Amino acid sequence: AEFRMDSHVVVPADQTALQVEALAVAVVGATVVLLLLALITAYFDRKLATLTAHEAEALRQSEARYRALIENASDIIAIVDRRGAFVYESSSARNVLGYGTIELIGRSLADFVPPDRAAEVRAFLRTMLGQARETASIEVPLLHAAGTWRDFEIVAKNLLGEPTVGGIVLNMRDITERKQLMAQLETLSETD
Repeated sequence: AEFRMDSHVVVPADQTALQVEALAVAVVGATVVLLLLALITAYFDRKLATLTAHEAEALRQSEARYRALIENASDIIAIVDRRGAFVYESSSARNVLGYGTIELIGRSLADFVPPDRAAEVRAFLRTMLGQARETASIEVPLLHAAGTWRDFEIVAKNLLGEPTVGGIVLNMRDITERKQLMAQLETLSETD
């Protein structure tokens, strides 16, 4: 840009005129500073985006690993509400009990025990309601989808106060073979 002073412009004597070279240096300096700030911001933005992408991928892999472990566990991990109805099931029930998640959700744990043990299971769950963050266990037979009875050890923990869980967590382990083996060992110990 070129600026020319003509005779119509009057500069008061007490006001110092800005030198063209100084103005150019000031404009170039301010532009360089702004460009450097933009470059530094872009660099850190890219670093942050890369870090965020790595963290998101690590979280996705961790969740996939957790889901695979839970779904293929030999135990059933479930959550029941205050009434004892299933609200979550780890998808391992299909392998262990023969029931899919849809068949379990909304049904009571007492629906799967023999009628003469249903009151005992309900009492167990009521007891768990009064024991926040406490653990207790019970052994009961559960009805397999094939119509047979399987012996289970159920370990319960009251996590109703935990916002991410909001129920009683049940870890249900099939102990049928272990009980049969113990019965055989007991029989063998009594016979010669």
